[in-house]
Amino acid sequence: MATLEELSQAVIQLGRENQKLRRSLSRMMRRVRSNDLSNPITALSRDLVDLGEVPTVRLSQTSAQTITANAWRTVTLQLADFDFTGNGADLANNRIIIRRGGIYLLIGRVSTASNANEIDRHVGYLLNGSIHRTWGPLMAANETCRVGFSDTIELSIGDTLILAAFVRTTNLLTTVDVETRSFISATLIASGS
Repeated sequence: MATLEELSQAVIQLGRENQKLRRSLSRMMRRVRSNDLSNPITALSRDLVDLGEVPTVRLSQTSAQTITANAWRTVTLQLADFDFTGNGADLANNRIIIRRGGIYLLIGRVSTASNANEIDRHVGYLLNGSIHRTWGPLMAANETCRVGFSDTIELSIGDTLILAAFVRTTNLLTTVDVETRSFISATLIASGS
């Protein structure tokens, strides 16, 4: 087992290697930037040099959830799969908080168990409390389903994203199980101004 001194030296060495890599990437990106200033990949590459990683957050479920049908419901998210934004994962409120403004690629999915009364299933996201939805498929009864979405959207610092699900049924009292494969992620693809 490594001693505290050995671990400290390893961390210092990793820091030095990281600095060398950032300087090398910075020199390389200066050459690319001078060639094409409007290229969004150039902006993302600049962010990689500035931040050391792509700003992204992904939250997911670790246990199933039962929701009441025929209304938009927040999907409970218990796990931050990764958070490279600096406190972007707010699990207590089932949401992502944007920590850097820019254009984001959003990806989400809700998986539902089968139900004898289901007509169709939808997935969407709440942006600062307002629903943005992607309609899901019309399903036969007793089928499991994964409904997903992707969206490219400009977000500002402090904006919030919440995964939402809607299941329409013929029976207003029906509840539907949301399975553990549900998630939402946000990845910065172009820096804000």
